[in-house]
Amino acid sequence: MGKFIIVKWFLLSAVLFSSINSFAGSYSGYVCKIQYFPKSSSTDNNGNHGYVQIQVNSGAACTGSILTTKQIFSVGATNPAARTSFLHSGDALMQMWEGALKAASSRMKIRIDTTGTPEAVFAVSFESY
Repeated sequence: MGKFIIVKWFLLSAVLFSSINSFAGSYSGYVCKIQYFPKSSSTDNNGNHGYVQIQVNSGAACTGSILTTKQIFSVGATNPAARTSFLHSGDALMQMWEGALKAASSRMKIRIDTTGTPEAVFAVSFESY
């Protein structure tokens, strides 16, 4: 069994889990693509520090099927796909990005935890064998 090493948990409060009608998802696989998109202009609606996009596949090195592609938004995002309860600071965004890059380069399994509609990423972790 692998041991989960938490890159960073970004839970604002226990209240976030009190909504029974909220969708919660967990995607476990391998990072195929990871991109950081810095804020590009004053009209950019993806947050003060931009956003990160991660594609997770079922197999390492972009093999297998695509399980999910998620965007992780920073504070200040007004993009309709962003949820204000789950906007991350610039430091938190970079920590998730760096953790996912490490997982991709070492072919470690990654897990992305989401909640709500639209799905918002609140945690990125990776499994060490």
